[in-house]
Amino acid sequence: RPDLVHLHHWLSLTSNLVAICTEMGIPVVVTLHDVWTSCARVHRIRWDGSYCAEQRDEAPCLTCVDRGPWSDDQEIASALALRREMMGAELVLADAIIVPSEAHRALLLSLLDLPQERLIVLPHGSMPTVAPNEGRQGRLTLPNRPLQIGHWGYLVYEKGTHLILEAVHRLRDPSAVQLHLIGTTVEQEYEQRLRDLARDISVQFHGAYRPADLQAFDLDLAVFASITSESYSFTLDEALRLGLPVLVSDRGALPERIGGAGLTFRAGDAEDLAQRLQEILDAPKVLDAMRRNIRPEMLFSMEAHVATLEKIYEDAT
Repeated sequence: RPDLVHLHHWLSLTSNLVAICTEMGIPVVVTLHDVWTSCARVHRIRWDGSYCAEQRDEAPCLTCVDRGPWSDDQEIASALALRREMMGAELVLADAIIVPSEAHRALLLSLLDLPQERLIVLPHGSMPTVAPNEGRQGRLTLPNRPLQIGHWGYLVYEKGTHLILEAVHRLRDPSAVQLHLIGTTVEQEYEQRLRDLARDISVQFHGAYRPADLQAFDLDLAVFASITSESYSFTLDEALRLGLPVLVSDRGALPERIGGAGLTFRAGDAEDLAQRLQEILDAPKVLDAMRRNIRPEMLFSMEAHVATLEKIYEDAT
């Protein structure tokens, strides 16, 4: 008999959780972490790997969603219509809807039939799982060593890990960079693709890690090359806590959050990413300028998050 339910996702559960709670007289707060409410593939990544930028009424969902060998178009269309109806009802019934960034709010408003004021922007609370890397003084830096690039989290297609490898191959001198891939892959086929791309360039696969392990890496730059539209990014939190400049794709919350602490490139474009990396190699002082632009207020404290969340809970009940 909870006083309130905070729902973070319907995936692998059931699509009428808010309706069930409403029937029982339990208020519900929903956080929308992705675009699953309008995309059965969760992240708007089509079956061919491209990002779906179409508006709600134009998206080719019928030809994109997974289907069984005996499913015909009429059956899929009916299932999609039912899904839209159920998701729409869930969002109408929710007492409050939270989104973690302005960028994610704008995306959802373009995809869902919701009034603007229904979406409350509340950044996730930042957890101090890593500390600033204070040991950089006296270490070799550019041009006395290769540019040390870090990329961590799950190494999956949606995060654009392959784009970083492709970009390094496009540099004037790929040996000017050493890439550290920290984390594990989910699909064996994708891991093989990354291993193939790693040939003839300097790449280290470090495998599984804990956040505190990141402090041991002597990095110059973090690169997050997401193809999908990130709603927040905890890995970006960690990079900023480490005092690392960042290079991120220009889609979703990443460019909104970095301010002057990083640069952006066109999402999904390895050539544009390579150009940004080459600019840094040609003028490495830009790293110091970006590092100086990292500010404590760029991270939303857990205390501030909880205080705002409690107020939302109070209003909902």
